[in-house]
Amino acid sequence: MKRSLLKQLSCPYCGTGYDLSTVLTEDEEEVHSGILECDCGHFPILSGIPRLLLDDLTIPILTRLEQHDENAALAIALDWPSFGLLKAIQRKLSRILFRFNRNRLTDILVRMKGPMLQVIRDQQVKFVDMVSTLESGFWGEWLKYRFGMEPFLPIYALTTTMTNHGYVLEVGSGAGHSTFVLSRFIDGTHIIGTDNTFSFLYIAKKYFVPKGNYVCLDANNPLPFPNGFFSHVVCSDTFQFINSKIALANETKRVMHDDGHIIFSHIHNNMFVHEFAGRPLSPAGYYRLFEDLHVRIFPNQELTTDLFTHNRIDLSRCWTPESLNAFEGLSLIAAKNDSTFCLHQDPWKRSLACIKTPVINPAYSVKLEHGRYSISRRKMSKEFSKLQQVTSIDMADQLDLRDIEPTTAYLLDLKEQDPEYFLKLMRKLVIIDVPAHYI
Repeated sequence: MKRSLLKQLSCPYCGTGYDLSTVLTEDEEEVHSGILECDCGHFPILSGIPRLLLDDLTIPILTRLEQHDENAALAIALDWPSFGLLKAIQRKLSRILFRFNRNRLTDILVRMKGPMLQVIRDQQVKFVDMVSTLESGFWGEWLKYRFGMEPFLPIYALTTTMTNHGYVLEVGSGAGHSTFVLSRFIDGTHIIGTDNTFSFLYIAKKYFVPKGNYVCLDANNPLPFPNGFFSHVVCSDTFQFINSKIALANETKRVMHDDGHIIFSHIHNNMFVHEFAGRPLSPAGYYRLFEDLHVRIFPNQELTTDLFTHNRIDLSRCWTPESLNAFEGLSLIAAKNDSTFCLHQDPWKRSLACIKTPVINPAYSVKLEHGRYSISRRKMSKEFSKLQQVTSIDMADQLDLRDIEPTTAYLLDLKEQDPEYFLKLMRKLVIIDVPAHYI
């Protein structure tokens, strides 16, 4: 992270600003590793990412940085999330053992992570190959197919309404899929992605938006940014997992420009039961959090139908809490003025201009048979399929697919030579735009 941005940060625990007490590696004002100091303690910077957490790993990481052992510090911080019970137990146990901060024990635990760390840190491995190598099961499918999953689609619609001015904060960046979509409309150097899982941000920086800025933090605590610092605050498929929702809602208002917008894409409705529901509110509850602003909540399916079917984003419509009770997935926009609540025409024109790396959606398999390419839907695991996360991809069944080559070069040429057909494939999610080293 650049020194200029580090100076903007304040400690979420004591509220004081940070001093850069130790710099181990930096390059042209970019601090890659070091230690931040405030009134209540010290916090590490690893791979350019400040880690503003007080947990079992903080002291062992700081100890290794003080010993100028950056590789060991990074190895302690990196982990691979998994929904599997055994891996979850192993991860929890290692965190407990790291708490003792004994050099020999720490060395053993770091060596045990060796194969996983080698894959995550390998600069030559593509994102999808990395996920497959780590045998992540359900979690791996979630990461590979995320760009076409139904809960993800509203962010495509809402980002087309954003304007590129000032910094944009993303709360809950995860591995960086939504951060990447933001970067197609907002200069990556003006995006600050946050998450409480350091490994996610490391992957986001490596694969999705390398020029972005990232801060590892707990969004239940005060945000470490100045008042009015951001033109937009975005939170995609995350808010329902925040315990202190009123605190985060108030923090997003505090750090937003007077002419800024708060965008919460895909928030769960507590009128429905969901396997990964988090702690959602009712539509009326979400409205109450932002009742001091202009706020509107939309059903996800209305936003996605607008974009993928009608080529528009109609934010002028008003939905009452009662009318929203019938919808499982919702999205919220709040602002201090109501200028954005209008009909946005032809959002695909702006989207197509930003596409750089089109690929065939990895939810499809492409085979070369008898000199022709054929596309068929890939078989998902039962665990992943039962969530009906990729039902939106079924829209491709309604399209007569031509014989197209599954290469980015061919698809870019198709975009120029036959933009109408290219757009049809985009709107059916057969073609998606991905980072350069995704697949």
